[in-house]
Amino acid sequence: MFFRLGILNVQRQLARSTLVVVALAMAAISLTNSIALQEIPPLRIAPFLNRFTGGHILVIPFRWAGQQLSDVTGSLQFEPTSLIASGSSWLDWFYPQFYEQGFWVPLGETPTEFIDADVLAGLTAFPGVEAVVTVPMLPAVVYAIGPNGEVAYPIRIAPLTEEIRQLTADSKQSNQFALAARGIYFNQAAQVLREKPKYERPGVEVELLLPQLDDGGKLGITAATKYTVPFGAYLQVPTREVTWMDSLGGTLTEVGRLIADIAWIGENSWREIVALVTGGNDSLPIGNVVLRVEDLQVLEPTIAKLSKAYPDLTFVSLGEVEERIFHTGHLEQFTQAPRVVWKQEGQPRLTVPISFSRIFSYLLVLIAAILLGGHMLTGVAARNQEIGTLRALGARRRDILVLGVSETVALTVIGSTLGFFPLRLFGVIMQLRGGQAFLPVFIGVLKEYMQISGLTLAAALLFSLLPVWRLASVAPMEVLRNE
Repeated sequence: MFFRLGILNVQRQLARSTLVVVALAMAAISLTNSIALQEIPPLRIAPFLNRFTGGHILVIPFRWAGQQLSDVTGSLQFEPTSLIASGSSWLDWFYPQFYEQGFWVPLGETPTEFIDADVLAGLTAFPGVEAVVTVPMLPAVVYAIGPNGEVAYPIRIAPLTEEIRQLTADSKQSNQFALAARGIYFNQAAQVLREKPKYERPGVEVELLLPQLDDGGKLGITAATKYTVPFGAYLQVPTREVTWMDSLGGTLTEVGRLIADIAWIGENSWREIVALVTGGNDSLPIGNVVLRVEDLQVLEPTIAKLSKAYPDLTFVSLGEVEERIFHTGHLEQFTQAPRVVWKQEGQPRLTVPISFSRIFSYLLVLIAAILLGGHMLTGVAARNQEIGTLRALGARRRDILVLGVSETVALTVIGSTLGFFPLRLFGVIMQLRGGQAFLPVFIGVLKEYMQISGLTLAAALLFSLLPVWRLASVAPMEVLRNE
């Protein structure tokens, strides 16, 4: 009876207890971040890929039928075909397995890696498409002296756009783009092979072997043209940020870097290179196209309409490309983040980020418990008459202790629940999206809730013990005498 009476008293004085409940909720939020979510893979984001490509939909200049062994309808014949990585397209970056395993195309058809200008005009005017972003790219060979002697390694070159400059700018290097007009800028993370030369000083000459465009519109490196360009700087293209907990309960973050072999060429040098490759024609085949949609809410419907209108092209959401990067770990490099953080199959792709250290969480719990103790202590004087009346009616000291403890438990449970479940519910949704089964996730949440509530309740009872004991020590005759 007295436990129920304590619960009813909490309801009656809930307005006076608002500050205590808020403090307990904040403590539960902090504990949820630092304890309950420490075993959950951290927040994974890829905010840089769209900026790097310039759009939302990757356009691949042919339609593939998937890696299937036979046509299920029996009406068409298929044969395996392997692409040749010419270096002038993003395709082998995002889908390198096509080059390793081959893919299926209808018999008699030859896929092309370039997009016709008329098709480009149609894509520009397509409903829902805000802009068509084309990034010209050329295969080239860097001829230099490496650590082990002469080396010649393939690389792709592209014009140095303002987007790339903003994305990769290093505020510590004020003269990073001093050679922007005529310099060559290598991708820092791509310099991972020992035989590749390491340029240390800006202005050092780099010799490129450029392909030639034949009459059929194909690029070939057999009759290469030499071109010399000064080295400008190393750029770092970010891919995504990962967050994880260290052994002390602190939060660590690292931004991954793109590892594809690419170099960016200054504007003036790019114009000279295009003139050399095309024989003065200044017209390169279009192989890299990305569409920017007007509204991300219509992204998937726009892709479906585009696929129907252009059956010979393939449209891929860059979100799907990002998921593939998360799953395979291709195209990016981490030097500090543990492997389990960024490349473990079966991990949820998104969860609540860990943003509080464990020490700070315990400090919040301590503050909330002190506030609760003070709340109970100030209530002793205000409730002397109430407790004295209950004692006069036959209530024992043990009953008053139960009454005070029930109030402490009720306030703690309310605060812990308000802090834990709204935050953890988002984590549950993300875990289920990541492919985890519902029952293990549900059981894990219950265990975490019991852990969070237990820690908070233990601290609350510790600091409420003295006020509750004083409340139970009220003598009925003393109250009646003072009245």
